[in-house]
Amino acid sequence: MPGAENHLVAGPDPAAESGPATRWPIVRTSRMEILSRQALELIEGEEIRLRDELAVLKREYARFLALRDALADEVAVLEEKLKEARSRLSEQELEDRRLAERHVQDRPVGLVRARRQTGWERRLGTAEQQYQSATARLADAKHEAQLREELIRDRGAVARAAARRHYELALRRTATYQQQLVRTHRRGPELNRLLLDHLVGPDLPAWARDPAADESGTGPDGP
Repeated sequence: MPGAENHLVAGPDPAAESGPATRWPIVRTSRMEILSRQALELIEGEEIRLRDELAVLKREYARFLALRDALADEVAVLEEKLKEARSRLSEQELEDRRLAERHVQDRPVGLVRARRQTGWERRLGTAEQQYQSATARLADAKHEAQLREELIRDRGAVARAAARRHYELALRRTATYQQQLVRTHRRGPELNRLLLDHLVGPDLPAWARDPAADESGTGPDGP
């Protein structure tokens, strides 16, 4: 790459003041800076998309958690009502007459018992239907909450993998460029030592390196 040496930028080594006098300066070129900046822009784009998607997923997750808790309380109440409804009527309750059933000739005991039994079965059916409906809705809320939890975890893993791909591609492209630069540079051996001593490339953000960064609240998955 003829003429590339004219674009070399030698920056101070952060360890030069306290380190040995033989430390080499950090060397970069405009091409290295471009490759690094492009990778960082792509990684930042992954982070922005991740934050936006996680904000939606976390709102949905919180909503289904609240619904799950409310339904759990409702199911507990309906379960008690169902237990009460399953208690069969006593003989006295079966033959208990209402005001309109006082006339024995018009309302024989068999008719009264049939009405009380039918009323009990109707109440039992209603209690069972309400309990089954609530338990089904509770199961759905649990499923949806678990699904959002898994999506949050998986979406973070996908974003980290994409960020690492951008990072690794930038490193490969930079390494290829450096090899060409060393071969064509008039002070190739010296430049090669500089580049080996200080690897050049973009920094991978903490959120893309370690899922624990998300758990501590410092990454896109944090609160």
